[in-house]
Amino acid sequence: MAPYKRKSERLLTTQEILEEAKRKMDAGDSKRKVARDLGIKQSTLRKRLNVVNVEQELANHCKDLDNRFYGLTRKHIMKVAFDFAEMNGVSERFNQGKKWREKIG
Repeated sequence: MAPYKRKSERLLTTQEILEEAKRKMDAGDSKRKVARDLGIKQSTLRKRLNVVNVEQELANHCKDLDNRFYGLTRKHIMKVAFDFAEMNGVSERFNQGKKWREKIG
């Protein structure tokens, strides 16, 4: 079997590229202009930035619950993450076969 060879030289979206995009948008550039300058699709940039924002919101929510002494267990955090992702429209990344909706008690 021959080794895998990429069919295109598309730029993979990395953390450095996302940070550069955030800096440019904070400076006042539009998402369209930033995507064109970095050589990535505008939809890809929008999607990656949305995922980062949702992850940051989830982390802040868990920290807030922890600061309120809710005593989060692993199961609680998984359920909170699933519910939060479902509310933000990114729940397709979860294994739907798991029973995250079961009552935790």
